[in-house]
Amino acid sequence: MHFDLVTIRIFVAVVEEQSLAAAARRENIVASAISKRIQNFETEAGVRLFRRHRSGVQMTPAGQALYRHCREMLAALDRAEGDMCLFAGAVKGSVKLAVTTSATLQSLPDELSAFLQRYPAVQIELLEMPSHCVVRSVRDGSADIGIYSTMVPAPGVTSHPYRSDNLAVLVPEGHSLAGKRKVFFAETLNFRHVCLNAESPLQAFLEQKAHELGRTLEVTLSATSFDAVRRLVQSGLGIGILPEICILPYAKAFGVRSVRLADAWGTRELQLCTKPVPPSPAARLFFEHLSSQSMANCNNQPAVSPQVSSKRRVDELTPAAV
Repeated sequence: MHFDLVTIRIFVAVVEEQSLAAAARRENIVASAISKRIQNFETEAGVRLFRRHRSGVQMTPAGQALYRHCREMLAALDRAEGDMCLFAGAVKGSVKLAVTTSATLQSLPDELSAFLQRYPAVQIELLEMPSHCVVRSVRDGSADIGIYSTMVPAPGVTSHPYRSDNLAVLVPEGHSLAGKRKVFFAETLNFRHVCLNAESPLQAFLEQKAHELGRTLEVTLSATSFDAVRRLVQSGLGIGILPEICILPYAKAFGVRSVRLADAWGTRELQLCTKPVPPSPAARLFFEHLSSQSMANCNNQPAVSPQVSSKRRVDELTPAAV
């Protein structure tokens, strides 16, 4: 089987975009040429790499295996290019950073800005997704660095403490809990909840905590985003539990209150993760930059984001990224 760099990059683009048309836009090549390359690739491999359907393409098991190898080949080339740049006295390249939404609302924008001012030739692509998808993306090589909540397991990656955040109860103005500074989770079980949907790691975590208390969450409605939960709580349909940083900046506009959870587990640790060896000099420098930041509970207002490429994977952003 003959491997040429152009076809490898096209194959990876199709996998990651899950669409021939989107891959064509990404690689700046016509879709018919993409299709021809993939067909030839499958012919040489002697197996089908994709299943075609109306909304795009899906990898076969053979495609999944080949994707892992292609990602490793491209990562090796990126490392080689980056090493040469270091010898030449310049750092350039691209870094894919997978993060939870709550991480982007903390100090990450400032940290991105500081890094890009120092290394302006580095391009950073920001991918927002749930914590379990962050870990998976780093593990399979589709992201170089991740920031995730420790409420999900992280096998196959190297992790480093990053920051912490707090869970809080979101209540409408006038609610009996609205005047409190802190409340225990058990007390919230006396009220109906508006929750993220069942695929959310946060929702699964809260249901487990309720089970440990011998209780159940009484759910009025479930939603697929932080914004939807905020609006449903605003309408008086129940209370919600979200990262505090995802409530405070919007409390005044939505007419809601944030009451911090008093339970010890209400403070969540955020972790940086990467493969044991980050795939490029740029990724290694960026990981070192982030890991050098001291852990802190973050109650700051969201900062203005620097000009970085932001790409949200629709299939992974539903439910809300926590």
